[in-house]
Amino acid sequence: MTIDSSWLHAFKEEAPYAFTETHPFAPSAIFVDGQIKLMQGFQREPLTWDEFIYRQFTRHLEKCFVSCNVVILAFDNYEHVPRAKCMTQVANSRVGPKLTPAKTHSSETPPKTDSTEN
Repeated sequence: MTIDSSWLHAFKEEAPYAFTETHPFAPSAIFVDGQIKLMQGFQREPLTWDEFIYRQFTRHLEKCFVSCNVVILAFDNYEHVPRAKCMTQVANSRVGPKLTPAKTHSSETPPKTDSTEN
């Protein structure tokens, strides 16, 4: 699934009063879409599984816990993704590599993806 980042620029242009320099309130919980964090590209190689997990999750979640005591980390369950959500997700629920953490070692390098092959 691709997310078009231009929406934020358009929204700030149309409703600048909706944005503040600082947080206007203290949240009681923070929601993190783990699927997006998992699929987010990374810059540096070589990268071990430990480094990948730290850079994609641990570092981000530690920052969340600084401002809030409740952090919700959620992932899509492809068995229950609605057909209307996204054709790409529906296709991915039937095909694609399945990661099996038990067969990897923390010091191994994750498999290459399109964003890391250059």
